[in-house]
Amino acid sequence: MYRVTLGGATTKLASSAAGKSVWRPRFSYDGAFVYYSAGEYPQPLDVFRVAADGSSGVPVQASPVGLPGRNRNWSGSPSPDGTLLTFIEAGGVLHVYSMVTKVDWRSTVAADAPRFSPDGTWISFIDPSSLTLRIMHPDGTGLRQITADGLAAFGMHDWSPGGA
Repeated sequence: MYRVTLGGATTKLASSAAGKSVWRPRFSYDGAFVYYSAGEYPQPLDVFRVAADGSSGVPVQASPVGLPGRNRNWSGSPSPDGTLLTFIEAGGVLHVYSMVTKVDWRSTVAADAPRFSPDGTWISFIDPSSLTLRIMHPDGTGLRQITADGLAAFGMHDWSPGGA
């Protein structure tokens, strides 16, 4: 995985072993880290982070370690203050993980591509069954659909800088 400037300068941020994939990179809100998913099917997938300036070169696992039967975690999105990480478990279940206390909250919501709002009060995600965009608070309250039925949301989405 590389960081490329608009001028074409490249900085290697992370490597993957043969047969392993690295995908869905996402900058932290302060720009200090890049979060990404890495692994090899059917082996575990996890969310990692690496310094965005390429200085560390050593990825750190950001998602929880050793979840028996739940070992495929991807699409990580850090909260603006860097204390929480939302990600998707195999089967599309949304998690909110405290990188401070190491507490992992497993929701009952099916989701894809979760993203924290710029103020950290909402998580947006795609409902894989209806392909609608939904939001909820990190504690699971306030769940609601924000796109009209029939307006399909595919792949990735993001918040505007002001969170509107």
